Amino acid sequence: MCFSSSYHFNISVLELLVSQMQKLAILISLFLFGCVTVKDPKLVGGEGQLYVGGMINQRVQGDGNQVSVWNIWNAKDGLPFAQQYCQQFGKTVSSKYRFSGVTGYYTCKGLSDDQRRKIFEKAEVRDAISGLSVCIRKNVVFLDDLSSDAKTISEGVAQACGLHWNRIANAYVKNLPNSDKLGKSYVESIRSAFVNGRVSKVLPYVLTWRSIIKNGWNEKESPSEREIPDSLFPKGT
Repeated sequence: MCFSSSYHFNISVLELLVSQMQKLAILISLFLFGCVTVKDPKLVGGEGQLYVGGMINQRVQGDGNQVSVWNIWNAKDGLPFAQQYCQQFGKTVSSKYRFSGVTGYYTCKGLSDDQRRKIFEKAEVRDAISGLSVCIRKNVVFLDDLSSDAKTISEGVAQACGLHWNRIANAYVKNLPNSDKLGKSYVESIRSAFVNGRVSKVLPYVLTWRSIIKNGWNEKESPSEREIPDSLFPKGT
């Protein structure tokens, strides 16, 4: 009888040990897989999962210049989400970042002057600017009374060539790095920047027009690209 009780006791202890071992194995697996990053993580609505078997999503917050990724093992793990966030604003994540607690902190780096210059050198962008320049050269003859201030004339010419601004903005956006990753609000801000800045972009053309008039150009004759070149368009948004 004592042998039987001892036998059943040992079986119970063994079953308990097996159960505990199984639980421990599960915890170890979760811990190990929780450190393994997903190959191509997706950031959706400010959240996503970076780790295989991860139970709690990472949260991403930022202001377009600075971004943080919460619930990560180290700053390097958070780079894919930081990069995806920055790309929404036409930027890339900087190589300088820091880590504190369970949060990574990153900086979004904008385009350099050289990168912007190269975008304006793209054929599609050049063609759009050329179309605007033709419109300006045509309309400045009719709209410039040669007595109003140059800014007022620029406003009239810019409005007369209104259809060209969206074309330039669209060409510029299309040639931005990772253009398919841009956020809608950022794209709209670029379009608005071109439209809102149109007077300042037309002004160099008007001033050049008045300059060639002073040098003897017939004020009733439309100038060519030689007299008022496309290169007068400022290289910026």
